[in-house]
Amino acid sequence: MTIYYATIKHHSIGQAPVIKIEGTLRQAKRTATERFGDGYLEHEIIITGEDGDWVARRLIEDDRWTNRREDDPLIHRVGRALYGTEWQSDMARDLNINLRTIQRYAAGTTPPPAGVMSDLSGIIEDRIEVLGHLAEDIQPSKAD
Repeated sequence: MTIYYATIKHHSIGQAPVIKIEGTLRQAKRTATERFGDGYLEHEIIITGEDGDWVARRLIEDDRWTNRREDDPLIHRVGRALYGTEWQSDMARDLNINLRTIQRYAAGTTPPPAGVMSDLSGIIEDRIEVLGHLAEDIQPSKAD
């Protein structure tokens, strides 16, 4: 029997409840929807495997689940790489875009325009430069 963990994510939640679910992914989705599906508009349900990697996710107001990391849209992969698992609010802030707009990009209901992707590319390039300098700065301390 497979073990899954389900939680709910939103910028307003500091520490979200996590429920353990044993069974199939379909059962995990059903249980998570029953537990988190009411009264949480603009929240996201995340189901992870035992390794902590997400296996399914969906915005509560959407009926559609996104499965597995390899099916994850580019905006999700960029968001996690730049900001971690709670990426939507930070991305909205850095791009000066309404959070709900970012959530629509994440849900796939609205594709991010080329300008947004270009801005994200610039942020990535800036991070690469900063991280490169930091790597150089810590090189001498590796010898210690």
